[in-house]
Amino acid sequence: MFEIGKVCRLLTLAIALAIAFMASNKAHAYCEEYIKDSTEDFEFTKICASSIGKPFYRIVQHLFDEGSSLTFAFAPRSRKLLCHRYELRDETIEYCNNYGVDFFPKKFKGKKFNVTMIDIDKSKPDAFKALFNKKSIFKYPELAEEIPVDQCFSIIENKKNIYLGFSERGIIELSQCLIELETFVSDNRNIFK
Repeated sequence: MFEIGKVCRLLTLAIALAIAFMASNKAHAYCEEYIKDSTEDFEFTKICASSIGKPFYRIVQHLFDEGSSLTFAFAPRSRKLLCHRYELRDETIEYCNNYGVDFFPKKFKGKKFNVTMIDIDKSKPDAFKALFNKKSIFKYPELAEEIPVDQCFSIIENKKNIYLGFSERGIIELSQCLIELETFVSDNRNIFK
């Protein structure tokens, strides 16, 4: 069973980080990392924001000795998806809510990129092979065959087109593909100038 004190501390930290992070309306091309590693305890927090303009998203991932928390906000001007996952020892609480429409637009057109959203639950697995075989700047996972495991994918085809694959059944997993995308963009900013 969850210990009330630890759950309260975890919720307070996640909410405080999310509120502080959401206060900024500008998209930043980076993920920030905060690490506390001592003989007594370990904590790792990663905060990512959308560098691609539209759709905007924020991800706060916090790992510690006895568990983790994840807060994922996506498309605040349309779907308004907000997901939380809390893991403490052997227990997990996970939920997602739509505070706007209950679907993704097929395309988000921004100043920097055109983003195509692909529902992997409604697509044939072979449909992704052609997309993964195309030359691209970035793709995660590396192979189309890994999509059922990750339940998402992210591909930067060129300096203008991005493809994001998601599963409605595991929508929170899209956050992991976006973290990989943002980490790549952070490490390769010169490509997008």
